[in-house]
Amino acid sequence: MLDTNPYKDIVRRAYKKLLDRQPEPEALDNYAMLIASGRITERQLHDIIENSPEYRDKNKFLSFVNSEQTKSSIAYIQEIYVNDYWNAIENMINFKKIDPSIQSIIIYDDTINELAIETLQKEGAVVKYSKWLDDLPRQRNIALQEARRVGAEWVISSDPDEHFSIQFISYIRNIIYAAEQQNYDLLKVNCHDFDKDTEVETDTTYYKDLVFKLKHGVCFQGYGNLPTWHEGVVGLKNAIRINPTAYYTHFKSRKERLEHHVQGMFIVGGGPNLGAENTTWVELRQITDKIGICTWESFNKLFKDG
Repeated sequence: MLDTNPYKDIVRRAYKKLLDRQPEPEALDNYAMLIASGRITERQLHDIIENSPEYRDKNKFLSFVNSEQTKSSIAYIQEIYVNDYWNAIENMINFKKIDPSIQSIIIYDDTINELAIETLQKEGAVVKYSKWLDDLPRQRNIALQEARRVGAEWVISSDPDEHFSIQFISYIRNIIYAAEQQNYDLLKVNCHDFDKDTEVETDTTYYKDLVFKLKHGVCFQGYGNLPTWHEGVVGLKNAIRINPTAYYTHFKSRKERLEHHVQGMFIVGGGPNLGAENTTWVELRQITDKIGICTWESFNKLFKDG
């Protein structure tokens, strides 16, 4: 019989969120009883788990608040398209207010209008045109070329729909200094999701590779079944997540998120991204393959045609 005890559901959710596993039967019963009796709250249960050795080992964060500030040169790189550039401008303005020495580098294509280019230039960005050739890693690597040209030692990278928090920007030199002292060269940043339909922001357990040391040979490289669309930075050895108080926010509507997920299903095809984490996408991909819809382009056309 299915156990529908609501207090046990609270315990299961907490374990899944914080430890990515189900609780042992004894822990499930004990914590459910404590919550039901009012002896602990759900927040206190989270605190108990977060103070456990298992959680600390699983969730090692780079601490930075008490560190010094790095003197290394930093570049913020961004590729923009389809006039989706407002987050890039806001990120630039915030970097400029807090740390004017961080050089912004923006790569744009034919979809960007003159107003955007002029605005970016007025804000002090290095703005470079690169024709879009259906190759995202190529665009990102052009940005890295510019970063090397201006002498950057560290790079902050993002997508056009991503916005860095003031906490992140305020502490970025402390973060990098702490990484340098411990020989980390790749820093993972916590993601918040902002739903453009409801205007609600929520935190997540996802961390993205957004800050890295610009070593010799470091570049962006495509992967999956469509490597011109999906990419990651390679040539780095020591990664760590930074404290989630310094985060970025990902802006998307429900329709955009659905499109992104289905697009990801076709791009990676059960590879290192969504397919490996979500068995439903793997099953759906197998169905679409059987009926001859084997690419994102063909699926999208069918979806739009109704």
